[in-house]
Amino acid sequence: MRTALAICVGAAVVGGGLFVSTANAQSVDRPLSVLQAIRAEALRAPDDPMGRPLPLASHWNTGITPINDTFDPAYQIGLIEAGHYVLPFLRMPTPSDPASKNLSPEYYEAPLKKLAQWGLPFSLVSTQWESLLSSDKKYLDLPVEANPNAFELDGTVVPEVDAMGPVEPWREVGKKWTTNPGMQRLQALYPAPSLVLFVSNNEHAKVTWPEADMSKRYVDRFGSGTSDVFKRQVFAAGWIERYGALLAGMKDGLANTAWNGAATFIGYDAFGPRNFGRWPEWTQHSLYVPGRIDWSPLVWNGGSPSFYVLNSNASTDYTVWSPQIAAMNWVFMQAEAARLNKRLWFEMSTWDGSTDTLDDKRSLYVSQGQTYNPARYSGTVRFGMWLTRPRVVREYRGWNERRS
Repeated sequence: MRTALAICVGAAVVGGGLFVSTANAQSVDRPLSVLQAIRAEALRAPDDPMGRPLPLASHWNTGITPINDTFDPAYQIGLIEAGHYVLPFLRMPTPSDPASKNLSPEYYEAPLKKLAQWGLPFSLVSTQWESLLSSDKKYLDLPVEANPNAFELDGTVVPEVDAMGPVEPWREVGKKWTTNPGMQRLQALYPAPSLVLFVSNNEHAKVTWPEADMSKRYVDRFGSGTSDVFKRQVFAAGWIERYGALLAGMKDGLANTAWNGAATFIGYDAFGPRNFGRWPEWTQHSLYVPGRIDWSPLVWNGGSPSFYVLNSNASTDYTVWSPQIAAMNWVFMQAEAARLNKRLWFEMSTWDGSTDTLDDKRSLYVSQGQTYNPARYSGTVRFGMWLTRPRVVREYRGWNERRS
């Protein structure tokens, strides 16, 4: 969908006109260049007394190599040169990626050198980093006392991370993500960035608190039949410790001092439950404990909750089950998150549910005699932006989807 990023870019330009920053007193009365504005707004504090940072556009579709009709870095460079307020985004090299040893000059080298020349912040978009704990047999085949994965009551290992497993493997895996040859090369190409957002897809399978009575570690430690509140407290504390170790390992692996200081770790949906209050059992899908709606701000530097019209359920943009209603809950969650982490980076991920398959969301609207077009999607996104004032609007498309 060629217009998709343009929608977000258009929505991110305040008033649809000239982009004016209030990042410092000298800039109030004159427009900044696009490059200056992207830098200024990305680096401003969320509680800047001069006003909220203005939003930038970004994406989950980082493009592929060989580059072909995607939102690849070269395309992003062109958008910025054309005057759009884009926070650049690249695919993060993986520890096992063959490209890590010989990074594609077309994809990484030329764009990163350009970003370094411009002094722009950028994102590295990735799969879920902890997935190595389950996909790598080095960890999955370990004995129970050393294995970070879950175990059923009969001792069968399950490839899901466990909030009560050993902590050290999490730190070890975190380091693997930032010490591999690909990451070392990126640090050499852009030695002194002011901000690097490490963005995790954050969807790896994990034991949930409603499954506590089926978890060997939990039952061995606490028995069965404990209260729901107690289970949520135990699981939240476990994830705080383990994800804290994962992100600390990633930060420790960044040998470049500038990168270490610029690293900001963002998790998809690492922000309050969007299903809050939708039905009486909403807490089954949250780690709410009295006095705290969500643990994520205690560990993650930021969250990118999904402002989606999903094609996998009955939600729409005009019923109670909608991204707009979910985002209304984010307003008070933002206030709580700011108390837990005053520097929290809040962005939102958007999607209209469109795909190239039969379950495309547009077919639902057509069946109801409605028009579902880019203008309608843009209006929905703008409403979410008005509510939440995100730092970034990060649109979702599949990794191999084409702009066309």
